[in-house]
Amino acid sequence: GSPKTITDNPTIESAGSCVIIVGAFKNSDNASRLMKRLRQKGYQTYTENSQGLQRVGIAYNCAEKDTEVFKNEIRRSLNPDAWNLKDSL
Repeated sequence: GSPKTITDNPTIESAGSCVIIVGAFKNSDNASRLMKRLRQKGYQTYTENSQGLQRVGIAYNCAEKDTEVFKNEIRRSLNPDAWNLKDSL
């Protein structure tokens, strides 16, 4: 069987879970491509629909990783405009 991936779940319930959004797309194929790339790099993906766009992000344990440090890593490696989802709530 295919490996299970946690995705398409707009609510993250476990304690310490945070999300960094790395892209938002009108075209779901583009979102799927980014999610595949993120999974290949070993990230746990997150997606949600917001204001007509499909947001794609990385879910991680912010009890273990510093949110600003991790966001800066993602900005350097993936997208200079990446942002913490919790910042916007």
